Amino acid sequence: MITLTSTFIHINLILLLAVAFIIFVQAMKPGLLTNLLLVLLISCVTQDICDEDNQSELVVKFKTGSLTNAADTIIADVTVYGIREGKTDSLLYDAASVSRILLPLDPGHGASHFVCRINDQSDTIGIGHDNEAYLISYTCGFAMMFHIREIHHTTHVISHAEVIESQVDAELLKDEEHIWIFF
Repeated sequence: MITLTSTFIHINLILLLAVAFIIFVQAMKPGLLTNLLLVLLISCVTQDICDEDNQSELVVKFKTGSLTNAADTIIADVTVYGIREGKTDSLLYDAASVSRILLPLDPGHGASHFVCRINDQSDTIGIGHDNEAYLISYTCGFAMMFHIREIHHTTHVISHAEVIESQVDAELLKDEEHIWIFF
């Protein structure tokens, strides 16, 4: 416990050190004082740069066949919109030919919604998820980890969808896939 007496002792010690520093500086040459202050200021600046990605994206892979007999496929003319209540729709892919898409999940809600348009037909995809913030590092800050609970969709173009890996985080591996969508 810090008492009032120990607080005064600490303050007196700090004042004594400050006075000693002033006497030391006055005894030095003026150029040395400038150099000393410059070294002290530079040593306080950190150069930490974050080289890690803190964006958590859901990887959706397009497939044909069934879960037990799935084959990769490239879908031509795919347009994907992200939908958020009270916000304008976000165009994520525009008439692209892709075999997989990366979708940002909504960290502020327990569900994310997308419209997937292929040629002239559209399906709506809803993904229910739990959200959890975690610390990557002091420099990089926080990222979101999502745990997929469910997926639902309309069936105009999509035949079915399966959750392959339910955990989505910022540490995306090269071949990681979270959801397979079948056509």
